Amino acid sequence: MIRIIRLLTMPQVSRYPLKPETWNKIFNLFLHTFASINKKSDLSRVFYDLLSSTERIMLAKRLAIALLLVKKHNYNSIKHILHVTTGTIAKIQKQLLEGQGGLQIALEKIFKAQQTELLWEEIKDLLDVPPPSFHKSEWGKRKYQRKQKINRIKSSL
Repeated sequence: MIRIIRLLTMPQVSRYPLKPETWNKIFNLFLHTFASINKKSDLSRVFYDLLSSTERIMLAKRLAIALLLVKKHNYNSIKHILHVTTGTIAKIQKQLLEGQGGLQIALEKIFKAQQTELLWEEIKDLLDVPPPSFHKSEWGKRKYQRKQKINRIKSSL
């Protein structure tokens, strides 16, 4: 049996370095571009056009590793959940401890979004009173589904 091995191309940087002023200009343009995109769908389209599949996976896994580390998962569980090496996990751990704080900012935004979603779901649950003509079993099913969603959000915090 012949096995076909698909080779993934790794990102490469030119061996000829840019002048510092050129690098600063293009990096600022890069940052400004992403900061100015407000819609998730637009940002996704930019990422799909700009980044290879490998690069998108790599970046998403790095963020997920940071999130799991902050949630106190051990290296083995992260390794098995995300299919990454302990070396990759160690690099992200080091960035969390010694980096410029960028990962903490991103993680705080994730936690804040989860807490906001939880708050709204709990408010909806408190205010959910069936109208007189509403079928009780449908209301009970909706209430049960909301409780399940609240529990899922709480378990991810």
